[in-house]
Amino acid sequence: MKPRIGIIGLGIMGGAMAEALIGAGYRVCGTDVHPAARQRLKRAGGRALSSCAAVVSSTDVVITSLPSVAAFDDVVGKIIPVSGTKRKSKPRLVVIETSTLPIADKERALRRLKRAGVTVLDCPISGTARRMKEGAWTVFVSGDSATCKKVGAIFEVFTRNAPYVGAFGNGSKMKFIANHLVAIYNVAVGE
Repeated sequence: MKPRIGIIGLGIMGGAMAEALIGAGYRVCGTDVHPAARQRLKRAGGRALSSCAAVVSSTDVVITSLPSVAAFDDVVGKIIPVSGTKRKSKPRLVVIETSTLPIADKERALRRLKRAGVTVLDCPISGTARRMKEGAWTVFVSGDSATCKKVGAIFEVFTRNAPYVGAFGNGSKMKFIANHLVAIYNVAVGE
């Protein structure tokens, strides 16, 4: 049976992930600070919820796709109280963090969520929402190897290229390298 997926952050990337997962037969719920994003999820066949707490208590796996460290910190603070109380009869929550944020901030969140009994993976994405529809994303998967294998089918919905790159944080390191190479390429082409 496919896990129930929650997405926190239904912008360009999170919305694209939600639609792809729904198309692949996953039960998807999600939330976003913008009502229009929640409406798009509802129109796509997902369940729009009003809070992070509702998403966490309704799912097995949560994907975060957030625009800033402040947004990420806010979401982590909202996940922690729910992870230990309302999920007692459910398996350990897995959070797949896909945002491009500083590693130090992701590691701080990892420590906070680990104390709350949550497994966190660092899985930033290289590519655009349009490239995902072509199966051309690269997802740099990092964190606990057993958990990464357990959720591997989720990545297969988005791309054929989701290499496991090792310990938590290595995903972000690889994403920053990829971004640097894109910048060099763009400058070289411009020259």
